[in-house]
Amino acid sequence: MAEVLLISAAKGILDGLLSLEKNQIEDLIVGQVKLAWDFKKDLEKFCNKLEFIQGLLADAENRKITSAAMTVWLKRLKAATSDAENVLDELAYEALRRKVEVPIAVLP
Repeated sequence: MAEVLLISAAKGILDGLLSLEKNQIEDLIVGQVKLAWDFKKDLEKFCNKLEFIQGLLADAENRKITSAAMTVWLKRLKAATSDAENVLDELAYEALRRKVEVPIAVLP
């Protein structure tokens, strides 16, 4: 039963690819390669900005802030920073999971 589903899914994917024109396939491949190349650069920018924001938050914690608006803004910024750190943790976990999974899949 699982083989039938797998074959059916593969046939659907191949039919979809075959229905694309050559230039559409090339555009799809080029887009995927560009996305992969840009990802590392974008991730480095993201990490640099996050590090800068963490520095601002550390400075703010050392100062006495009396403005209620500033306190709310800093609280929200701290929450956003925490969310960004969680995204980076998930990316690191996924990268590690893929490194571990690939060798296992290759084993006979």
